[in-house]
Amino acid sequence: MWKKILFFSLLVSSLSFSQTILDYYNEYFKLIKAGKIKDDLKFYKISRKNNKYYTISCNGEEMDVVVDIKNGYLDVVDEGTGGGTYEIYMALFKSSDKKDYVLIYQSSMDGIGIDQSNLYCYKVENQEWKDVKKEIFAENFWKGFFKEDFYNKNKTKIDNFFKNNQRALLYSLPRYGTDLSLELNYTMGYYLQENEANFFAKMKENLNTKELILKWDREKAQFLPK
Repeated sequence: MWKKILFFSLLVSSLSFSQTILDYYNEYFKLIKAGKIKDDLKFYKISRKNNKYYTISCNGEEMDVVVDIKNGYLDVVDEGTGGGTYEIYMALFKSSDKKDYVLIYQSSMDGIGIDQSNLYCYKVENQEWKDVKKEIFAENFWKGFFKEDFYNKNKTKIDNFFKNNQRALLYSLPRYGTDLSLELNYTMGYYLQENEANFFAKMKENLNTKELILKWDREKAQFLPK
């Protein structure tokens, strides 16, 4: 009898502490508010009504948001910002040792192109959020975008370009599956100095693919080329 009660207590306890994507969303913004995470994102309070999730847009109107607990995915897309959009995407990935990795992608568009985009990557363990963006991607993963000869001849210049330009890559976090999709931000030219803009144009002429797919490797806890 006592064994059954103990088992039930442990089961309830384990269920109580399971973290959903919505749990992580709320915890993430609490950490930002407390100054424990320095990311600069706009918070949208997510509520539930009639089995649907919603929030309030920048213009004060109610709007639907996607909260997919089963697949560990969430997105908030606010088109009421007055001439642009503000978007937050969040996805949950698990490693083979059952550690949780949370990716947050934020982008805003000003009507001409991507004005701001940032990818944040965290490993969450024992309620500690560790920034793992430098660890979670294979080194110089962007080389898969380019023809091999072009990349090899311009390796240093290409690598420095991507390391110094946060806006150069656009990310699509997966709702289904664990593949991460990346594209070049073709509006980058608006924000570059002439020399960089000319080199960016040359990069676009030497693409091997327009979309780079990175596969989540649960064993290595990394995104690797497919």
